[in-house]
Amino acid sequence: SVNLDKPLPPLLRGRAGFNLEFLPSVYMDRTYVVDHKVFGILPRYPEDRMVSVPPRPGNPKEPWYVAQWHRERGYMQPLPLATGHTITLAA
Repeated sequence: SVNLDKPLPPLLRGRAGFNLEFLPSVYMDRTYVVDHKVFGILPRYPEDRMVSVPPRPGNPKEPWYVAQWHRERGYMQPLPLATGHTITLAA
């Protein structure tokens, strides 16, 4: 779980996320289960499912190189493999 010292500022509500990263060579092509309901195989490469997420009005200004990167790549963001409260990884 993620415990915050303070609530998220209003500007970050609905925008902030949590990414869990781990040593991929140990887990690539291994199975996972989320909340005992969603099962899958961890991908070998991170180029899987993506979605275009254009900037929202009121977003903080990005450095020019980040803004250029997003414009050239169509504001693509990875989709989560799953969402839930617990995850179990097979090693």
